[in-house]
Amino acid sequence: MIRGAYGGSYQFHDDQRFTAVLTTRRHADGPPTVFGLDEVEVELSGVYTGAMATCSGTARQAPDVKFEVTLIYSQEDAPAADARSAVVKLKADKLPKGLDARSRTRRPFTAGSPK
Repeated sequence: MIRGAYGGSYQFHDDQRFTAVLTTRRHADGPPTVFGLDEVEVELSGVYTGAMATCSGTARQAPDVKFEVTLIYSQEDAPAADARSAVVKLKADKLPKGLDARSRTRRPFTAGSPK
């Protein structure tokens, strides 16, 4: 498994075009990287529409290797809460211990017209 550190920056030029600089550095042993080097800085340019971006570029350290990528934004939908199976734990120690100034006796409800 190849593991590395990634970083970089990007800039939007209008409502569809962008440029980016991506830096990568290997920090674990493994097979060679796509570029054949452990540390590179890739300059990219591309376009985006909605949830998809495509870009391409090269690394200064390996100018003969062209890098192309398509990125698709994805987000897992949160599961819908099922109110019928919700469990609420009662914290009885948080309930009032008796009557206080906010409590007052109430007259019982009586049938008939209001007075």
